Amino acid sequence: VDSIPALFDKANGPVDAVIAVMPIPAVLPSTRELLKYNVPLTIEKPLGRDLAEAKGVVKVVRDARAADRVMVSFNRRFDPGLRMGLEWVARQKPVRYVRASMVRAARPEPDFVWGTGIHVIDALTSLVGPMTVLKPVRCPAGHDQWRVVEMESRSGALVHLEILPTCAEWEERFRLAGDGFSVDIQSGVLPPWRVRAVKDMKLEIEASSPPGEPGFVSNGTYGETEAFLDAVCAGEAMPVGVDAALVSSELAAEIASMVNGAGLERREPRGIAKQCPEGR
Repeated sequence: VDSIPALFDKANGPVDAVIAVMPIPAVLPSTRELLKYNVPLTIEKPLGRDLAEAKGVVKVVRDARAADRVMVSFNRRFDPGLRMGLEWVARQKPVRYVRASMVRAARPEPDFVWGTGIHVIDALTSLVGPMTVLKPVRCPAGHDQWRVVEMESRSGALVHLEILPTCAEWEERFRLAGDGFSVDIQSGVLPPWRVRAVKDMKLEIEASSPPGEPGFVSNGTYGETEAFLDAVCAGEAMPVGVDAALVSSELAAEIASMVNGAGLERREPRGIAKQCPEGR
């Protein structure tokens, strides 16, 4: 088929659900069109070309009363390594500190933070919940696409994030630490995922993706699709809806707007930035 109406032509048989892989400019108009057919959807991240379009997507979904049947494609939430690390951390004491890094090679596009960096921002949101920017750190001259920021989660965890799109490798790493524990996670984008968790000086997890595991499994794409189809079959709400995606989108837009300190006036008034978590 060559159009959305043709996809739903009765001659092609019934359509139970749609996974809509689309370029960023098409997200808002395609979502608006697909919602007319009242089927469960997975739509792409980011939710449009900018925050205004992201809010537009959320509005059309809410207006259609479809929030429970529209999923946003944030596959890092289904990365096997991240899920393993998150499940382990959930059994420990509160997280006090998080360090996250997204490194890429030769990705100088000005919208990198919004279009790709939003992946690591959303992964952080899934790990520690909503965050407030405390301060941006000045980046090297000539690297306006780079972002290094400090944030604080609602639970009080200090979060250090770096997005470096023009280095010489491809990597996404997370470290979460608290009283008596830490876990290091390498996301399964490239290279495959790895998890190392330590509690009270004892190694509790040392795991990595099995040899030969397909990339679409390691990076969470398979798990994301499985979760979508499970929700469709069970008639349940989608696991990553537009409201959750909007939280990550708002934070990504704020971080993208910060170039060497610019944009601080838009952050919530939280006083001076903390150097360490309270009591640390």
